[in-house]
Amino acid sequence: MLKYINLFCLLGILITACNTGNKNGTTNNNTKPKAEILSAELFKQKMDRTNNKMVVDLRSHKELHHAGPIIGARNFDYNGGRLQLLIDNLNKDTAYFLYCASGGRSSKAGQELLNAGATKVYELDGGISAWQAAGYPLAKHSH
Repeated sequence: MLKYINLFCLLGILITACNTGNKNGTTNNNTKPKAEILSAELFKQKMDRTNNKMVVDLRSHKELHHAGPIIGARNFDYNGGRLQLLIDNLNKDTAYFLYCASGGRSSKAGQELLNAGATKVYELDGGISAWQAAGYPLAKHSH
């Protein structure tokens, strides 16, 4: 009798362990959505193919003097607290293409945008340095 009880307990444990996913096969582990990190080449290709987009430069004005922005980018100085303006006017249907000098700020900003409800967020891996190394053009910085 004890043998059967142990067998049923083991069977119950196995069934429970195998049934942790939801109907579409993913698990409910409450992971946060993450931005897609793209190389300079893939970032540019995706930007060029996307109609409803905003290219966001997260660097300071001082940094913009060293290397101008990507053509068409809007500046929201992350360290200056300007990202909140973007979050306050977030459009969930817009694809956001983020970059900074090397990738640290864009990673933080990407998560903030996703937390605020953005659904399409892309980060430039290596920041503006990677963009320049790939030979892509920059706009002249204007005041």
